[in-house]
Amino acid sequence: MAIPSVIIAGAPKAGTTSVFEWLSDHPEVCVSSTKETRYFLDECHPLYNAGSNWRITGIKGYEAFFAHCGKEKPKAVLEATPAYINQETALEFIPGLSPRPRVVFILRKPSERIYSMYQYARNDIGVLPPDMTFKEFLALDAPAHRRSPEGLVLHLAIEQSRYAHYISRWIDRCGPEFVHVFLFDAMKKDVAAFMQALSMKIGITGGFWETYSFDRKNEGRAIKSHGVHRALKKAASALPTALKPDLVKRLYFSVNAAGASGKSGEDRDALAALDRRFAPEVEALARLIKADLSAWK
Repeated sequence: MAIPSVIIAGAPKAGTTSVFEWLSDHPEVCVSSTKETRYFLDECHPLYNAGSNWRITGIKGYEAFFAHCGKEKPKAVLEATPAYINQETALEFIPGLSPRPRVVFILRKPSERIYSMYQYARNDIGVLPPDMTFKEFLALDAPAHRRSPEGLVLHLAIEQSRYAHYISRWIDRCGPEFVHVFLFDAMKKDVAAFMQALSMKIGITGGFWETYSFDRKNEGRAIKSHGVHRALKKAASALPTALKPDLVKRLYFSVNAAGASGKSGEDRDALAALDRRFAPEVEALARLIKADLSAWK
């Protein structure tokens, strides 16, 4: 049976879905039967699966996600659960897998990532009220709000942005040779070069990307009608997977997706405040990974 040789463990809303989909097209890579196995989430995480997790079903349950990879003998076996970045269960058990997997993190400027999470939660998954402003969302950053769905989204977004704190723990547990950090900025600047660099780290051929046609996945969108969006998502959840191809998704968003509205002055002020808040963390990360993060300030 196969288990992952590569785990994309963070961070949410930093391009991990696109990278997973691109790698799934590489002939030397076999990916998990579902992108996010969520197998090493803490019990308190909202996406924790009580019937399928490491503490309940152990290695056999995890291997089931990769049963199809055993015969292919790929150079890399991959899963991607970006929420692992700050999960104690993941940090406890992933370093003990044998052979030990390479753990990949793709990091995005904290303020922009939190804003992207806000947009995603408000437009795509409907967790936030459609009329909630970014400033109102950030005001939920208090222990009293963390039991609410809205407050929990913000708490996770902020906690997962403490990159230096969590990456240093992963390095300590896994060893620096097994932890690879990449920047979302580099992906936006030159996606082919980004994927070639990633390929080199995980042991697959980088030349594949020279002629590859990249398509971004899971991008947040503004929604014209939130009522229509939520009703259709509920209806779609009952359909078999075979009846929900990308074509249906593209057709839906061609009808109900609004154009980008841009950030308001209030949004930009809130983002600037987040930049100031995360400045010490960004400086610590720059020292840890020896990278120029001046664009994040």
